[in-house]
Amino acid sequence: MPQCDRIAGARYRFDGVLGDYLASVSEQWLKVAPRANPALLEMFRDRDRRPLREMVMWAGEFAGKYLTAAVQVLRLTGDPALREVVAGFVAELVSLQAADGYLGPWPSPHGLTNRAPNCRQGLSDWRVSDLQPAPGDIRDAEPPPEAEFGRSLPPRGGSLWTGSTPCTAGVPARCSCASPRPCRAPSGHG
Repeated sequence: MPQCDRIAGARYRFDGVLGDYLASVSEQWLKVAPRANPALLEMFRDRDRRPLREMVMWAGEFAGKYLTAAVQVLRLTGDPALREVVAGFVAELVSLQAADGYLGPWPSPHGLTNRAPNCRQGLSDWRVSDLQPAPGDIRDAEPPPEAEFGRSLPPRGGSLWTGSTPCTAGVPARCSCASPRPCRAPSGHG
């Protein structure tokens, strides 16, 4: 089985547009996000606090997305200031792991069940009025023939899909995506 190793002593540096992009992402998001958005980790800290905070079923995933992005940029840049922020974020995240090993936002004993009482678990939990277009919605207007975007919108009323996740099983919901084809249940949720 072939194996890949890093070349010993290899160094690289990004300049130009990519270098500017990496610097901007680091300075304007990765280094400031944990302070600017304390909810990234507060939901883990508050998981058993009463009254329970109402959350969407994907609550908790943002800490992982942040960490993935930060580590990728850190590996490319080696930025010591970013390394310090990431180390602090990881230390705080690890400190929020429950005694039973659970690391997430849902209250005990619902951690891995997808059935937490405070989980707004999908489209079935939203009011029907949340799913209907408001008066003046773009689907009410007849787009000019040259408007490709307008032709890609679903007809007024949208498509229906039947939920197939544990929390939306069999519940039809209106899809508001811009696909002209019938929609299926969103992937990755359930």
